[in-house]
Amino acid sequence: MDQGARPAPPADDDVRQLADQMRQALQTCSVHTVGPLAAYGRCTDALDCGRINEEQFQEIGRRVVAVSEERLHLYESQGEHSDTSPKVSREKRMIGFVDALFALGLRARGTARES
Repeated sequence: MDQGARPAPPADDDVRQLADQMRQALQTCSVHTVGPLAAYGRCTDALDCGRINEEQFQEIGRRVVAVSEERLHLYESQGEHSDTSPKVSREKRMIGFVDALFALGLRARGTARES
């Protein structure tokens, strides 16, 4: 074995596996004309062709987050616990995903709910 070549650390394997899973999931949903990639594509197309501007693009994301925030409050008022409820976890994941897609910066500002 070449002394200069080192085996990849386990984290690299995790990153590769997670990237492969993400790619497969996105590839699967990309064939749907009403799926999340298609909806995001319509948003970016509107931005690219000038029908909306950057602020309006981000407003789309903020509105999606607002609906998830409302649902979180509803679930919590119904007694759903944030650390055990699949409904709460799903909405938190949605917020994080939309935050990243629409470059809202919620996580960076610390305003996103903890997942």
